[in-house]
Amino acid sequence: MDYKAADKAIKAINRENLKLFGQLKIRLMKTDELNIIRAVGDTYDSSVRMAERRLLECARLAYLAAMQESGKRKRNPIDRDWLIEFLMMADPVTLYKFLPEAERKKARLTEALAATTERAKEVDKNLREWTKQIGQAAIGVTDAATIRAFKDAGVTQVQWVTEKDGRVCGTCHDMDGNVYDIDKIPAKPHVNCRCKIRIYIP
Repeated sequence: MDYKAADKAIKAINRENLKLFGQLKIRLMKTDELNIIRAVGDTYDSSVRMAERRLLECARLAYLAAMQESGKRKRNPIDRDWLIEFLMMADPVTLYKFLPEAERKKARLTEALAATTERAKEVDKNLREWTKQIGQAAIGVTDAATIRAFKDAGVTQVQWVTEKDGRVCGTCHDMDGNVYDIDKIPAKPHVNCRCKIRIYIP
């Protein structure tokens, strides 16, 4: 398990969001308050659809990689329904549900833009928060798809592995090497945790 596909997805989503939110800033220069709702809605709707596509691809690749690690072959069950179900569940670290939180961020941006003359700054601020949420979702779908694959392959125990790169937090460091039943893997201890699980072979 690694986060190469997640990193690739995050970069691609960030590039596309910079364009989308850049176009929003241009659009807002000519938009009155009545049309702010439509402009922000169009931007967020496009961003969410694009993020869903990228996250689905990321999850499918994670599932395939985990299946290869297990040495088994199974049909990849990761589809849009699986992804939407995942995106409607609360992230165990942030406690946010991705899709409902996207709606909240859209509403917050709309309200902020109606109340300020510095619209570009509000768009940038909102995009920074949205970017963090997408990054966490990419890690989350990678982890969830990996666990799904391991379960499908009959794996019963996994081992927690840190990045060992000098930036590992104390909690993750203490968990390094620990073995967990596949149904009792602890939640990541913080946002952007890059610890991995691998199949444990006694």
